[in-house]
Amino acid sequence: MKLLVFEYICGGGLAGQDLPSTLAAEGRLMLQAVLDDLSRLAEIDVTVLVDARLALPVSARMACVTVTATDDYRHILSQQLAHCDVFLPIAPESDGVLHQLGKLPSTLGKPALLSPTATIALCGDKLATLQQLARHGVVVAETRNLTPEMPWPQVVIKPIDGAGCQGSGLITDPDAYRSHCQTLEPAQWIVQPWLSGQAMSLSCLFQQGQGWLLSVNRQHVVIEQGRFRLDGCDVNCVPRHDYNHLVARIAQAMPGLWGYVGIDLIESDIENSPANYPVLEINPRLTTSYVGIYQATGINVIEQMLLMRDGVSPKLAKAGGSPVRVTVEGRAPW
Repeated sequence: MKLLVFEYICGGGLAGQDLPSTLAAEGRLMLQAVLDDLSRLAEIDVTVLVDARLALPVSARMACVTVTATDDYRHILSQQLAHCDVFLPIAPESDGVLHQLGKLPSTLGKPALLSPTATIALCGDKLATLQQLARHGVVVAETRNLTPEMPWPQVVIKPIDGAGCQGSGLITDPDAYRSHCQTLEPAQWIVQPWLSGQAMSLSCLFQQGQGWLLSVNRQHVVIEQGRFRLDGCDVNCVPRHDYNHLVARIAQAMPGLWGYVGIDLIESDIENSPANYPVLEINPRLTTSYVGIYQATGINVIEQMLLMRDGVSPKLAKAGGSPVRVTVEGRAPW
């Protein structure tokens, strides 16, 4: 089998633009975890796009395709997809990047290890996603499009299609809120009340209305000058069984979810049951927590997605293990 891997930052998504060292380090963290998982599998030849400004260690079964400042990575992807069997994109939902990458292999009749594009588009609209979940009885954070006046004493504003902490901020002063909103397009931003509690995430696999929880993760989020930053996460730090009911309800609410999906939520200070912890967003792609899953649980996520592509349910007998700390520099990967 020939598998094409494309990580947006390291793979040339910013070719011809500035490539901040922090973003490159974060993208490399995600990409290296994928390549490590693939190295554990037999009979898979890997092709990976690499920005010319970066370097990757090359293994015997990996071919690197360089993307220069004058190249269009989409054109190179199309060329390489013609010679590969499966496509694995790693990219943010922001600006429709993941949605466009999801559409690319379908034009060539090639499968992607990714949710269908309609589901990616839904997840790229945080407000619509939470409304869909709420209609099916999932507890979600109250969310609105940006309003002229601050609707709660403390609010979080974020891009409607943002990834991770990208663009998210905490505002506690009504005058600062009004001033900030004047610089933003209301339809492209959402506002939520500040919720006290621990930021958590769930790493899951989904297929045809079913969900399998891989790990529960504690996120280390800091606030600097009103901006959120993810410094890392503790992967597999909480017993999974408490969250299985929530994952099942999300699977029923969004049956189009497929493959690896990350779920962000708040472990509320006032709720005892994980089923009532408010969901913040659904990420239909590999997330930061994925980096620690193999070490923490023994589960090879890429292997499981390849099985699922062939219609086989995930085999998670190894699941268990112990917590693993994943540390990132500066802003977090998606």
